[in-house]
Amino acid sequence: MRIKTIQIKNFKCIAPNEVILDFSENIIVLIGENNVGKSAILSALNYFLSGIKTLPTEYFYNKQNDQDHAVVITITFCELSDSDKSHQAVSPYISTEDQEELWILKKVYYYSEDGKGKCDYTAIVNNEEKKNPA
Repeated sequence: MRIKTIQIKNFKCIAPNEVILDFSENIIVLIGENNVGKSAILSALNYFLSGIKTLPTEYFYNKQNDQDHAVVITITFCELSDSDKSHQAVSPYISTEDQEELWILKKVYYYSEDGKGKCDYTAIVNNEEKKNPA
């Protein structure tokens, strides 16, 4: 399994208009001036993959951490192995796009009105969101 795309919204300096990175090539290089988001992209990927369920407020764009300004990170995985496809956390959530099998996961980080950090997990299966995948 490998990452095909990453979509990031409202994370650090990445504004509400979503950033989409395409990893379809074998080599990825992040190039840019200071403070344009290179490290933010790597931090977002780290938080997504780490399983951490809350983000510090300073990681939210303009430190707005309510549900309307949630950090949204979506990763599309491709080239699923037979082992990946048979895994209980993956098999019910495989999408098919242009004859390619994909596993698409979305995490939405925000703080509820009572001040508790939240992370909603969603799998996207053939453009349909399925809440709380196993």
